[in-house]
Amino acid sequence: MFYILYPLALTLFFLMRYIFTALFIACLWLTPTALHAQSIVWDDEQDVLRPVDQRLPEELRQEPLIYNGFEYKTSLTVGGRYDDNILASANKSSDYILTLTPKLQINKNYKAHRFTLGAQSTIERFADRDQENKEDISLFARALLFAKHKWEVPLFISFDQKARLRDKPQAFLSDKPLDINKTKIQGGITRNLNRLSLSLLGEYERYSNDDGRASSAPATPAIFSDNDRDIYRGKLKARYDISQGAPGDETAPSHILFADFVYGRQYYDRNKFTNGSFSGPSGNRDELGFLAGLESRYKGLLFSRVGVGYLRQRFDDSTLSDISAINLTADIAYSITPKLTLGLKASRDIDQDNGFTQGTTESSVVFTSDYELKHNLYLNADLGHTDYKFEGLARDDEERMAKLGLTYHNSQRLETSLGLHWQDRDSTIAANDFNRLVLLLNITSKL
Repeated sequence: MFYILYPLALTLFFLMRYIFTALFIACLWLTPTALHAQSIVWDDEQDVLRPVDQRLPEELRQEPLIYNGFEYKTSLTVGGRYDDNILASANKSSDYILTLTPKLQINKNYKAHRFTLGAQSTIERFADRDQENKEDISLFARALLFAKHKWEVPLFISFDQKARLRDKPQAFLSDKPLDINKTKIQGGITRNLNRLSLSLLGEYERYSNDDGRASSAPATPAIFSDNDRDIYRGKLKARYDISQGAPGDETAPSHILFADFVYGRQYYDRNKFTNGSFSGPSGNRDELGFLAGLESRYKGLLFSRVGVGYLRQRFDDSTLSDISAINLTADIAYSITPKLTLGLKASRDIDQDNGFTQGTTESSVVFTSDYELKHNLYLNADLGHTDYKFEGLARDDEERMAKLGLTYHNSQRLETSLGLHWQDRDSTIAANDFNRLVLLLNITSKL
């Protein structure tokens, strides 16, 4: 099917190149937030249901294909977008991009046990700057095993190969996208005691990074492999239901207190690349953190997860100062009318995958909204702000973004979306300032 769809999509892509300007003027007011692809990799922290999904009529929700006791969910998204600053730099370079995103998820229940396999790929082809072409892939498998209704054994493994995002701060601007490979393995045990749930988890992560050449000086290497590392973590999680809703009643109030504790150790393959060799400081470090808060669901109107905590990283190398930060997460959605939902997303964390020795501390807040124009037509709008603090460097960045979007559910198997994304960054280093405008159109087929 790919070999049939690809030429058709390519033809559509070049036609869109000539009509995008007119499309932009005609459709500026109806644009979606589907600008950032959703990962289908399971995240055990996302326990909150979304009211938007509940509002979608049954006849428009994708039904899985069931065969021999297995559930299959597949989709293929064909998209085109215009980006007026594909390198996210002060010197703008625009292009048109064709995107293909196939997804597959397989579910199987055996007695009380649950098993899931998933795969997703994003293929991007640029019209002019073909060195920006990329192929991302995500694979995962998970299992949740039950024993005597009191014990659970969660198991999870995933592999991701994704190109570095041009619009995220990086130590180097490379001449082409460079991949980050991540492998994650997690397993543990959970004990359920009426309203109290306790989990003990072990986790291993492996990161490997591609090297390349600097965009401004091809003779200069862009080294990211000094960030190759192994991470070992132990996690202790506690959940206590202080207001348990009736089983199966999604409108009953439910409030769950949670507390997560983590200790980890990071081992780097080599020292920081400095002056032509791996002779810089070592990134080996210990990490310690906790996060506590409340998950709530109230009468099908309020869905939230809010937590605050502390994260510390202590380096073995005495030339590097330790890092500590207040950790924050907030994900809130409130349906103020049957058709309008307002949301808030906030986070504060440390990003280590950018080539900077001590990483960056990112603090972000995003206000979201979605409105049901018709039973199959949804309007979305996001407004956000992010601060980047560069540990050990005299640099701070501030970023603002806005998104508008419109999603039309043609049928249970077909979805169309149109989107506009604006991004603006100011840095204490003027060369890192940029602004960006992206317009996209996606068509998703679901089987």
